[in-house]
Amino acid sequence: MLLKEMINRYGFRHWYEGELIRAFGYVALGIVLFIFGASALEIFWETKEDYWLWSALKLIGAFGGVILGGLSWIRFSRLIAMAEILANQAVCPSCKAYGRLTVADERSDPETLDRILQCRCNKCHNDWQIFF
Repeated sequence: MLLKEMINRYGFRHWYEGELIRAFGYVALGIVLFIFGASALEIFWETKEDYWLWSALKLIGAFGGVILGGLSWIRFSRLIAMAEILANQAVCPSCKAYGRLTVADERSDPETLDRILQCRCNKCHNDWQIFF
C-alpha cells in the first residue's frame, strides 16, 4: 500500500503512531536477538567437549543473532527517521494545524530523487508539499 493510501485511510496521526510502534518493536526484537547472540557465543566458549555439529550450530546462532539484531536496528533507524521527517513537515503553513491533512498526490522528483506528498489541510484547505 502506498504512503498516500495509508495516510488517507488512517489519518496522519494514526499512521505516525503506528510507525513509532513498529519502529520500537524492531528495537525490542533487536535487543532480544543481541541477547540471544551473546548467550549463544557464551555457550560456544564453554570448555565442554561436544560434537562439531553442535559447536557449529552454536557459532551460527551467535553470529545470526548479532547480524539479525543489527539489521533490526537499521530498520528501526530508517522507520524512525522517515516518520520524524514527515512529522516535522505535517504542519499546515497557513493555520498551523498539525497532522490534519489529506494527501492528494504522491510522486518522485526526477531531478532531486525526493519523494513528494502533495497535501491539503482539512481545516483551511491550504495546499503544501512534504518532501522526504
